[in-house]
Amino acid sequence: MQNLEHIRYISANYSDMQGLRQVPMGLGFLTVGVLSVASSLDIISGMWIIGGMICAVVIGMVVSQYFANWYEATYGAIQSNQTVKRDLIFSLFVILASFVEVAIHSPISLAMIVIAIYYVYRWKISANLVPHNIPLALVSLVAAFMIPIIANPDDFIAWYLIIVGVLITLSGILDHQILTRNLTHIDE
Repeated sequence: MQNLEHIRYISANYSDMQGLRQVPMGLGFLTVGVLSVASSLDIISGMWIIGGMICAVVIGMVVSQYFANWYEATYGAIQSNQTVKRDLIFSLFVILASFVEVAIHSPISLAMIVIAIYYVYRWKISANLVPHNIPLALVSLVAAFMIPIIANPDDFIAWYLIIVGVLITLSGILDHQILTRNLTHIDE
């Protein structure tokens, strides 16, 4: 019965658990955030940010596609639109929360709270197969209160990008490990 739960969860969330596909995006956010902070400290010019963003996006897309092909060649393909729709909805909520946050000059980061809710939701639907989502949710909640305190208004977006980049990168690495562990477990 436990194997059946694993199979159901993996088949429903297979594209979501392909964590190595998320790592380039996380590193891209991190790179743009670091470049933005460096620019605000007058370490680099604004042109470096634009060049860094373009490079991060292009390299991230290429590497992410490489990992997508690797997952398909290694583990096969499962067609599931559930995770794509869920991620799109949560992404729209994060963007909306960001606009509301800026419009009302919120003392906390509403976008980081939405991200924390996303990680709690992923943990809840995973039948406890993805326990790392709870610590990531806690980090998101701490960041929701700390970003407005530690960042001046000019660096707010940069710090937000850095924290989101770290969260996506860690989540991707941990998702990949859970996927490979669960697939190994099912084979036994």
